[in-house]
Amino acid sequence: MRALTLILLVLLLLIQIPLWFGKGGVLKVREMQNQVKTLESNNTDKELRNQALRSEVEDLQAGKGALEEEARYGLGLIKPGEIFIQVLSAENSSNNPRSDSGVIQIAPPPSMTTNNGH
Repeated sequence: MRALTLILLVLLLLIQIPLWFGKGGVLKVREMQNQVKTLESNNTDKELRNQALRSEVEDLQAGKGALEEEARYGLGLIKPGEIFIQVLSAENSSNNPRSDSGVIQIAPPPSMTTNNGH
């Protein structure tokens, strides 16, 4: 009886090996599920990026307003004869305004704090 029990136990273990370590085993399935989750996350991120790019392309194709906005803010371009005035923060201000490119940089006035005795 012991020999039969031992043989059946060995056969049971041999049947379990493919279930756990085989091509479609539990460990492979878990690994593939993790890969699917990662790929779905990447796809979601890329889909959001694609939607933003599609929207930008539609805006650029729709008219000159979007094109002009991109040129002004994205590339810093100005129209001929136009003067661009940039107000710098107190930390970034310099006393070196550039007028050769049509750009004038103005430092903000020093903060005016008054003490009226209040």
